[in-house]
Amino acid sequence: MTHEYHINYCIRQYLRTTTAIIVIMMGLFTTDFAYGKKIKQSLKVIKRENSINDSCLIISRSNTIEIDTAKSDSITFIKDGEPYLFISQSIRFAGYDKTLNSSKESFLVLNESLVDIKSMTIRLTYKDMSDRMLHSRKITVEEEIPHGETRKIDVSSWDTQKTFYYYRSIPPKRDAAPYKITFSLLSISFDSN
Repeated sequence: MTHEYHINYCIRQYLRTTTAIIVIMMGLFTTDFAYGKKIKQSLKVIKRENSINDSCLIISRSNTIEIDTAKSDSITFIKDGEPYLFISQSIRFAGYDKTLNSSKESFLVLNESLVDIKSMTIRLTYKDMSDRMLHSRKITVEEEIPHGETRKIDVSSWDTQKTFYYYRSIPPKRDAAPYKITFSLLSISFDSN
């Protein structure tokens, strides 16, 4: 009886796996052009449970893939018929600067991923030297950054009254408050072909 139960269990597992593979393959091979006109479809996301990391398999039929990096640190997607693994740590931020009298903030974005970035959304969190939050904001950077390259980004400063300066910048001659900043990558988008 136990042996028959084990065989039935294995057959059920095999059928579930085969059905899942067939459903995914059908999604990959359907065309966007039906009845001679283009159909816009939203990004299809298939969640997979994984004990090591919480990754997603993304299949896109549009020209742009957008990934919400705030929900997962690694994401698997299909691009040009090939599977890719995107790891959010492959996008790094460095070289931040904002002096006291500056109306702009500048920083570098290093794209160490395997895809060319079209745009990204970042959360900037500003804290005083005691780690108390001063301000937080979301910005969208519409800058193409090819894989393996670095771009300097300039954005308008949050400090409109010019009373703060980045603590690693040149200290001003008049009294001003230093601050620190952290970057959080929220989403990126790139061309799917």
